[in-house]
Amino acid sequence: MKPEIKAIYDYLPESIHYLMTIISIESTFILINKYGGALVDVPASAKPTNKLTGLIGIDDAKKLTAIFGLTQLEIPACLKLKLLARDIAIFEDSKAGLSGYELSLKYKIGTRSIRRILNAMNRQELALIAEKKAAITAFFKPLVFSKR
Repeated sequence: MKPEIKAIYDYLPESIHYLMTIISIESTFILINKYGGALVDVPASAKPTNKLTGLIGIDDAKKLTAIFGLTQLEIPACLKLKLLARDIAIFEDSKAGLSGYELSLKYKIGTRSIRRILNAMNRQELALIAEKKAAITAFFKPLVFSKR
C-alpha cells in the first residue's frame, strides 16, 4: 500500500478497500471523483471506445470488467473522507485568522460544530493533519481544498 493511502485508509469504506485490491489506487480515486455516490454501468469487456476505459485505462478496465462486467457498480461517495477534508480546511482557515462565526458562514455549518471540529483538530498532532491533507490532496485534487 502506498504510504499516502495509510493516512486516510480508515476514512475509506470497505468497498473502496476491496476495489483498490482489484484496480490501481489512482483508478479507484478517479472513479470516486467522477462517480462517487452513484452507480456505474460496467461493460461486458474493456474496449478502447468504452467511457470507463477512457477514464481508468485499458488494464484496470479489463480487471474491473472481469469481475463486475455487465453489472452496475456502486461507487461510494466517501463522505467520511470528504468530511475530514472539510475539517482540515476549517482548521487551516481558523489558523489563518477566521473567526468561528466567519467559518460557520463559509462552510454553512453551525458555530457549535465549528468549535467541535476545531477542538478535535487541536488534539491531533500538526504532522498528522499535514499527512492526511497531503494524502487527500494527492487523490482529490479538484475536490477539497479549493477556495470558496
